[in-house]
Amino acid sequence: MDALHEGWRQAVEAARGGAVYRALADAIVADIAAGRLAPGAALPPQRRLAWGLGVAIATVTRAYDELSARGLVTAEVGRGTRVGRRRRADDGVIAPREAARPRRRRETSAEAEDETALIDLSLAQPADPAAAAALSRTLAALAAAPQAAELLAYQPARGAARHRAAGAAWLGRAGWSPDPARVTVTAGAQHALVVALAAIAATGEAVAVEGLANPSILAAARFRGIRLKPLPIDAEGADPAALDRLAAEDGRLRGAILSPSLHNPTGASMGPARRADLAHVIARRGLFLIEDDVHAPLAPPAALPAPVAALCPDQVLLVGSPSKVLGPGLRVGWLAAPAALDDRIAAALWASAWMAPPLGAEIVTRWIDDGTAETLAAAARAANLRRRALLDQRLPGLDLTLAPACAHAWIGLGPDRGHDRVWDPDRFAEAAEAAGVRVAPARAFTVPPVPVPAAARLSLAAAPDDAVFLKALDRLARLLDPLVTPSSLRPIA
Repeated sequence: MDALHEGWRQAVEAARGGAVYRALADAIVADIAAGRLAPGAALPPQRRLAWGLGVAIATVTRAYDELSARGLVTAEVGRGTRVGRRRRADDGVIAPREAARPRRRRETSAEAEDETALIDLSLAQPADPAAAAALSRTLAALAAAPQAAELLAYQPARGAARHRAAGAAWLGRAGWSPDPARVTVTAGAQHALVVALAAIAATGEAVAVEGLANPSILAAARFRGIRLKPLPIDAEGADPAALDRLAAEDGRLRGAILSPSLHNPTGASMGPARRADLAHVIARRGLFLIEDDVHAPLAPPAALPAPVAALCPDQVLLVGSPSKVLGPGLRVGWLAAPAALDDRIAAALWASAWMAPPLGAEIVTRWIDDGTAETLAAAARAANLRRRALLDQRLPGLDLTLAPACAHAWIGLGPDRGHDRVWDPDRFAEAAEAAGVRVAPARAFTVPPVPVPAAARLSLAAAPDDAVFLKALDRLARLLDPLVTPSSLRPIA
């Protein structure tokens, strides 16, 4: 038996008494992902492989069926079972197949017992059942409220006054909060990003962004026809000096869209000095900054400096949302913007949604006012810290970039991160999904022409409970085992 098949035999032996077919399928997936089995390579005939591994033919058949169901192999009469063609991404933002595929609902604890159920760790969303209970109570209270009918009527374009005031309270920290008169209620943070981009830049104009950025930002820019100019990032996020140089070189640069607090995907946060430098560049160059503050509520109170908007409110459009701690289904966001942009923001609101749905805004406002929002936020923070500890325990020494309060981890997969083995991030994502876990590959975050790093993002918050999260980690461990070396955990302070 050659070295390749010897690895399969070892995987099968280790799984005796358990799901042997799954162990065999995982071993084959790992070899496909690592390039040891190239596209078009033939897998051994089932009977011969079963004899060589000392398992029943039915076990091999089930393993091959699993690979086929995942789209990794094809079986044809006369040609046997062969490794399928590798999927590619289109333009460095997101693969067409991924964009078109409907998202499966998250696996429940009961479904975690099914070894074939997919666990989606590609999305950052909270999983606290207390939020559902709070929603039920609030909906019941709203149904009995005499003013409930108001929620069926048109609202002021920028939102009801009480909803804007709640947004100002949510966006504020470190002794600062925006004037509620400057706050617009939006249908989620993504809507706020689209409106903000429409307000500061026209089609064909340029906006700077981190070289690794939130895919929602990339999608919004493409939708608006806005050119993105990538900036280098380090442990504190984007480099203000690079933005200054870019503004000097490109006269059509209208501004920047950056995430100074718990950057997605790396988790980096700017310190006070970096924020001051950024504000200075924005002011000196006459640029606008769209400040993506969506992940900031994941940090404990007083853990982050005030937003950059506090330093130059006349040139910063601050985007916030409770989605990362309350739930994305509420579709509530806020945009705090300079008065000089009121007309442009009004036009973008009119064209895109007329107004934000008032029902979600009313629910979130009540939760902010009565303390429910902060209670749920504290629970989300505690869950993320707990799962961070589970991640370090289950995958010790894996090269991770983790911020203490972050809801996601950035996993290094290549030799530039101290490993001998290189994973292509797209193939790793495919292999992980074949193993039953969906992660987000680096390509989804990379702004061309920045090279795609050997990395992937894993959400700590997406699994419905710790048991499902641990099952996902166990599945990933089988793929990542060659990368698990003496501890190289690299937290961001």
